Amino acid sequence: MVGGATLAAGSAALFASTGTSKAASTSAIEEVVAKAQISELRRMYGKATDLLGAGKDHDHFGGDEPLSTEIKHFMARNIYRRIFTEDATISASGGALTGVGPDDWADKVAAALGAFSATQHMLGTQLVTIDEMPDDEGCGGGATMQSYLNALHEFSPGGNIGIYRGTYFDKVRYVPEIGWQIYDMDLRLASWELREHGAAEEG
Repeated sequence: MVGGATLAAGSAALFASTGTSKAASTSAIEEVVAKAQISELRRMYGKATDLLGAGKDHDHFGGDEPLSTEIKHFMARNIYRRIFTEDATISASGGALTGVGPDDWADKVAAALGAFSATQHMLGTQLVTIDEMPDDEGCGGGATMQSYLNALHEFSPGGNIGIYRGTYFDKVRYVPEIGWQIYDMDLRLASWELREHGAAEEG
């Protein structure tokens, strides 16, 4: 807590020196924290999606034995349930793939990515806009988020790689006792590229 106390004290001193009220400084800090929490939802999504989509056991999570597909799918579903509301509307590629709620979307993603031998979802630019902060009782709160995507899909070990580039458009709300969750997601394709697999060296 020492680091947090130092940060808070430094922030308070900064706002005091600029003539900003304590209430305004607290509000600004809370908004920064909210944006970080909302951005984390999209990063968690990338990890969960690769747990559903990877055809090989590449995630050891610090252990010597690879995780089974069943365990990885169980982990992915729990992540989806954290980041999506139960009634979330979800679509990708102009509505070519749609779902409602985290479990339905997990089924759709697993089916769509199951044919690949490996996947990797990487995020680039992220922009979060807070429309409303939750009140002191944790009610209300809404935001939007845009996130660039660069996703690799390996068709077979050492085979061709499909590169999907697009943008996630998310609508987010604050849910009491849970936190920020995505209730509407739309993934829009920017480009698709097929590339030959290059030789890789471990090091």
